[in-house]
Amino acid sequence: MTFVLDHLGHNNGGEDFDTWAPAVTELARRCPNVIVKLGASEEWKVADRGRFLDHAIQTFGFDRVIAESNWFVNEAMGEAYDHTFVLVRQSCERLGATREQIEAVFCGNACRVYGIDISALA
Repeated sequence: MTFVLDHLGHNNGGEDFDTWAPAVTELARRCPNVIVKLGASEEWKVADRGRFLDHAIQTFGFDRVIAESNWFVNEAMGEAYDHTFVLVRQSCERLGATREQIEAVFCGNACRVYGIDISALA
């Protein structure tokens, strides 16, 4: 069974990187059937969202993370609807992701987890 952890398990968590990061690392290590959605960072109340995104991607790998839209909340909080996607893309690039890995984060992983045939999307 696959489990999907929404919002990196950090929704509205605040500046708790030192407690959050080891917990996420342990979850990734112990539960290979957990996939993480990278979204809702506008609600986290942290100064550097990239630090959290980078850690999650490094910990779970490019094949166990999914870019997540929270567009209506982004806009309600005064951000562009795609701002979270921009942050996820920047994190992937900082971590040296290949084009294929970025495509997996933004499409392929979700299709795999939710059983969508990518070839049907073309």
